[in-house]
Amino acid sequence: MEHLINMKMVFVGNFIGLTLLVILFMENAWRLHRGNRNGENIAIMTMILTCAASCFLDPIAYYVDGLPGTLSRIVAFISNDILFLSYGVISISWVYFMAVHLEGKISRRHFIFLLFLVGFVVVMLVVNRFNPIAFEIDAQGNYTRKVGYFINLFVNAIIMTDGILLYARCRRKGGFMKSFPIAGYLSPLAAAVIVQSYFYGVSVISPSIAVGIASIIAGLKNEHAYRDEQTNLFNRSYLDAYFTKIVAKHRVTGFMIRLKNLDDINLASGFQEGDRSIVRAASFLNEAVGDLGVVARFSTDRFVVLLNTQADTIIRVLEDEIRNDFERFNRNNKVVNYAFDMCHVKLKKENSELFLMLNELNQLLK
Repeated sequence: MEHLINMKMVFVGNFIGLTLLVILFMENAWRLHRGNRNGENIAIMTMILTCAASCFLDPIAYYVDGLPGTLSRIVAFISNDILFLSYGVISISWVYFMAVHLEGKISRRHFIFLLFLVGFVVVMLVVNRFNPIAFEIDAQGNYTRKVGYFINLFVNAIIMTDGILLYARCRRKGGFMKSFPIAGYLSPLAAAVIVQSYFYGVSVISPSIAVGIASIIAGLKNEHAYRDEQTNLFNRSYLDAYFTKIVAKHRVTGFMIRLKNLDDINLASGFQEGDRSIVRAASFLNEAVGDLGVVARFSTDRFVVLLNTQADTIIRVLEDEIRNDFERFNRNNKVVNYAFDMCHVKLKKENSELFLMLNELNQLLK
């Protein structure tokens, strides 16, 4: 009777989570279209699909718990293996999303570190086949947690802590310019892990992750008004709304970058190639600036960078990195070559308003 009651709780909780994820998938399927497959969108859709698999498999794993027979044991092993691994995949996807969203990219070393942690879980599951260290399923089909369950939670806690530290570093360097609501994802997940670890028969981790994913997407929708649809950079509305707050909290250096030959690219290679050139240039700038500021698309061929420092060494490094990115592309591409102008001003009292800074930058580009 107790198993039946718990089964209903497990089914209802995961059914609600799965329903939410199906809705999120349908509303965000556009992120999988070829033109939208950037790092952020791939990470979000990976989280949705992996969590949906968890919500689907969790009731199955609980249903076969205690059922005798070879088939039941096989289903139990497969479903629990996938559940163990899915939490790591979701955690990595969250950190990957945060890195790309806040810094424009994730370093190769950082990503390898995350893969190593999930690889450790994979090795543990392989060993579990011969020596039950993660979980055990006896001859009667009864599931028993082993120390590996808590090791898996610890590994995922390391990954999540890594994401929190990344967020804290971006906030410290970029302040208001580098922010994203993470409490809506972490709070339900932390509560669910505590509850499910202490009370067997309760399945709340996967549904709670679904709630957290919904929080992430809600945060992105709130940002949408301040994002340029073509490049996903901040737009002029963002500058209008937050420039004063940014300048009040940082010693800002303003940059303007103009693609001089965008019209020539459109005429020679077509508007589609021109659009790709704009998106590519936005990616170069976003990766170069990283967590030291924000990049905004100001007009068709112009980008504005707000750097949260006025240190000459950092300014020179940023200028060199931007030039090197464009020049490297020009050397390796025979169809499109970029020609661009770049200038910067350090904001002081006399140019600390947006239109004054933009006017000064425009004058420098002439």
